[in-house]
Amino acid sequence: MSLQDLTYSDLSYAAHPLLKGHAMRSVFSLILLVGIILAGVGVYVVQNYVSGYQAAYNRAVEIANTRTEVKVVDVFVANRDLRFGEEIKPEDVRMIKWPAEALPEGVFTSENPMYKEGDKPRVALRAIDTNEAILLAKVTEPGATAGLISQIEPGMRGFAIRVDPITGVAGFLRPHDRVDIFWTATPSVTENNEKVFSITRQIESGVKIIAVDQNYSVDDADKPQLASTIVVAVTTEQAASLTLAQAQGQLSMTLIGVDETDSMNAEMVEVSQHRLLGISRDEAESAVCHIKSRRGADVVMTEIPCTN
Repeated sequence: MSLQDLTYSDLSYAAHPLLKGHAMRSVFSLILLVGIILAGVGVYVVQNYVSGYQAAYNRAVEIANTRTEVKVVDVFVANRDLRFGEEIKPEDVRMIKWPAEALPEGVFTSENPMYKEGDKPRVALRAIDTNEAILLAKVTEPGATAGLISQIEPGMRGFAIRVDPITGVAGFLRPHDRVDIFWTATPSVTENNEKVFSITRQIESGVKIIAVDQNYSVDDADKPQLASTIVVAVTTEQAASLTLAQAQGQLSMTLIGVDETDSMNAEMVEVSQHRLLGISRDEAESAVCHIKSRRGADVVMTEIPCTN
């Protein structure tokens, strides 16, 4: 059979295996190309992720290296709630880490321990809550009791003042409050030997109360109590002045607010009956009448009621 005798269908049939093999190679090449592209994209994504993670890690390490290290100190704190007058034993306290830059004044540390070998127990001078730092001002010396003397600072004295519901601010005075003290009296004569009315004078300012009757604990003074005696902390000179004032007249107190400590040293005040009634001293003096009488060689002035 010659080439001319072959029909078109015969030629197509003969070429079909060749075409089929070429198509398969094309498909394989396409799949290979897509796989290479996907692999490249995957490598790129993974590389970016690893690079970002490494950069973040490097930044974190840099920040950690440049951050200022906080210095801490071992501080004694209460293991449980402690009440006033209660003995504080070694098992009642423990040590925790505390920032060195924020140490309270008078705190006990590992370098300044609360107890040394052979020390007797300390006593709480006020309530101490669990996990609260133990301060020197809140406890006694080893072996000391929590009596009134523990509330008196060096150089000061405890002075008792008689009070009633009026002069004692209706029973609202408590230990550690601060008060102004006023003296009310009627002097017999003035410097010019003239009779005067009663006066009230502020004689002390910002005096600290250390006891109300037999109570010197802030923890036991939550409710008002009508006291008969107030004990204040004063200097020896102040004690002498208060003794004389209490013997010659009546003492009363005014309670100072928490935020008014700056005004405790303000100028002292004095009010007389003249000022209270709006009477000038000249008018008061003119209201007094006298008669003169002679006793031997002396002339005696006798006060009498004014007729008009």
